[in-house]
Amino acid sequence: MKELIKENLEKKYELNEKENIFSYLILRFLIKNKNSKFETIKNNKYSFCKFICDELNIPVSDNKIYFRDGYFILTGVYHQSIENIIQEFIFDSQIKNKPVFNNYGECWAESIENLAKEIIKKAKNKSRKIKSKEFCNYFYLYEALNILNTLFKVKIHPVERIEGINYKGIIPSYKRTDEEICDSIIKSYKLDTDDVDIIDEDQLEEFLQYNIEKIEKGLKFKARQYPIKNGVIDLLAVDKNNNDVIIELKVAQDERLIWQAIYYPMAYKEEIKKKNIRMITLCPSYEEYILKPLKSLKDVEIMKYDLVIEFGKIKDVYVSKIA
Repeated sequence: MKELIKENLEKKYELNEKENIFSYLILRFLIKNKNSKFETIKNNKYSFCKFICDELNIPVSDNKIYFRDGYFILTGVYHQSIENIIQEFIFDSQIKNKPVFNNYGECWAESIENLAKEIIKKAKNKSRKIKSKEFCNYFYLYEALNILNTLFKVKIHPVERIEGINYKGIIPSYKRTDEEICDSIIKSYKLDTDDVDIIDEDQLEEFLQYNIEKIEKGLKFKARQYPIKNGVIDLLAVDKNNNDVIIELKVAQDERLIWQAIYYPMAYKEEIKKKNIRMITLCPSYEEYILKPLKSLKDVEIMKYDLVIEFGKIKDVYVSKIA
């Protein structure tokens, strides 16, 4: 059974270095549980054994896996148990004591913990702004598995039924991976404009670069991240009257916007020696302490936007002027 499990795990998760398959599985379990401690495996023997079976779509009934004419129990000291097989995998890895990705100075278990900690932190940071708790969990797992799979250069294949396992006709021959489940749920979940802070200015800039007329009909894109003395203009466009238009974008409240709205047109005029320059500020909303000074500036056009976001990506933008 040990070789059968190992063989099918290697088939499902094709790694460049097959010897890392068990390290990969442990990391996969740890990041799913948002716990980087190696002791999590020892303290949750049943959960980890069940996790391995779930990864291979092996049915467990009353703590048993029916195999050929007998059965293996999931956990316990009995010789024919999945727990004992996993203990052998762990023992083999500890004997070799080769740290993951040759992190010299670390033992195998320590390298697992450190890598899990790093992946969990990165995925949590990417998902922490998601306001829906349910969606946040899927987004976290999607990001964490993506980081893990990229590190190990994994190619995931559909799991096949294992010869000798009694499926009792209750388990479908095909089971979606966690990656597929997260992807489908995230894609079907549409975020409203209250979740605008999951995107950054770079995403907004890129979208508007190719959809500049969403801001104003007749606008033509000229430049992005245009450098001037002591600053960088987010977007530069030309309107239907051939006026250059400076567009400063924000995805959050930023009091620097007041200085930028004053300085950027002045510096740009001096650089290109052109008088007719328009200045547009574009934000999802404005706090009063920012809006009031902006309104006092004669030549600044204040605009706000609402976004349609799906799976963390901008699908559309609606722009309106603030009187």
